[in-house]
Amino acid sequence: MKRAVSGIADRVSLTGWTLGTPEVSVETAQAPRLQIDRSVFRMTVEARRDAQFYLMKAIAPLTLIIFMSWAVFWIDPQQIVRLGLSATAILTLIAYQFAFADLLPRISYLTRADRFTVASLALVFLALVEVVTTSALARKDRAELSEKIDRMSRVAFPVALVVILVVSFLA
Repeated sequence: MKRAVSGIADRVSLTGWTLGTPEVSVETAQAPRLQIDRSVFRMTVEARRDAQFYLMKAIAPLTLIIFMSWAVFWIDPQQIVRLGLSATAILTLIAYQFAFADLLPRISYLTRADRFTVASLALVFLALVEVVTTSALARKDRAELSEKIDRMSRVAFPVALVVILVVSFLA
């Protein structure tokens, strides 16, 4: 007797995911509304998303945009280019978010990548606030204070990024 071809593969594969071995069980569970026991077939498959795509396409470029926003901390507070660089970093980040949003599934909750992206936007915005503040201080003959804030920002912002990374991906 000739065997029909089903078209079902011997192995299940899903691009970007690693799938574990399925575990199956038959259990008894109570149907709450009917107040009777019923048999339930349960199949569990462990699935893990391969992170390399997200590291290379999301996290690395986003981190570079954040680093770009910090370049202003080494530029003289009286240089107008500081404001332009900060504004460019924010606009770049917003454009990046629009471009990357098409690659992600539309879901109603925040993912780890979403938390990192929102926190990154806040960090870049705070760099803009720092630039505006230090530039205003420098114009009001408070250059020493302005430079002190820049020096503190050179340390505080990288520490904040590390905290954001830990909270976003390890917590």
